[in-house]
Amino acid sequence: MHEFLYAHGGTILVGALVAGMIVWILFRGIRRRKQGKRGCGCSCSGCGLCEGHCPSRKE
Repeated sequence: MHEFLYAHGGTILVGALVAGMIVWILFRGIRRRKQGKRGCGCSCSGCGLCEGHCPSRKE
C-alpha cells in the first residue's frame, strides 16, 4: 500500500485538488443563484441568456 501511494501520490494529490475546485465552483454557483445573483450582467441586449427579462439586481 505504501509503495502504491509513494508511486502515485502526486497524481492522487492533483486529482483531489481538481475535484475540490470543481466542487467549490459548483457550490459557489448554487449559493449565488439562491442569493439571486446570476452570471448575466444584463448589459448585452442580444445575448439571449436572460431571454429579454433581466432580473433586478440585489447588491
